[in-house]
Amino acid sequence: MPASRQTESGYATAKVFVTAFRALPEEERSRVIKLLLKNEDLRDQIEGALLWEERKDGSYRSFRECLK
Repeated sequence: MPASRQTESGYATAKVFVTAFRALPEEERSRVIKLLLKNEDLRDQIEGALLWEERKDGSYRSFRECLK
């Protein structure tokens, strides 16, 4: 399957997941979040995505600048 079709398929899957997640009662959504965060790899990915989203429009600082 070409990469663009994989991306479309992955996006469609994500949309279905989010739609189903939003349809859950609040208590069940909380359980799902707790299960996701229990898994260290998933927790790290979620944390990374949140940090990226928070900083994506901010100022850029190069790696070399950070080393100074």
